[in-house]
Amino acid sequence: MSETFATFLASKMLQRNFDSDEKLAKVAIAKQGTAGRRINVHARTISNWRRGKSQPRSPDDQKLKLVLMALNVSDEDLDQVANLLGKQEVAIERASQAHGITQPENPIGESPMAFK
Repeated sequence: MSETFATFLASKMLQRNFDSDEKLAKVAIAKQGTAGRRINVHARTISNWRRGKSQPRSPDDQKLKLVLMALNVSDEDLDQVANLLGKQEVAIERASQAHGITQPENPIGESPMAFK
């Protein structure tokens, strides 16, 4: 079985002695500076990520960054997360194509009947 973001997160939580999603969420929230908009990291979000029910949309997700800071991950781990999330995006795209689901040709807000 290949590693997924969910298995990566669960493994790091065990390695760093986080025995609950709530504890990790509290530490992640505490990692924020005092300036700027507060980002709430919920235990439910971490639970969903850990169980593979959902995942961050990208490696740039602010909640993900806080969780990874709380887990004190290495630069190698950051690269691995980016790779894992990228593989998931590719897998979803391939599955969509296999089922005949395609992206619209025209961006939102641009009518295919637009006058030129």
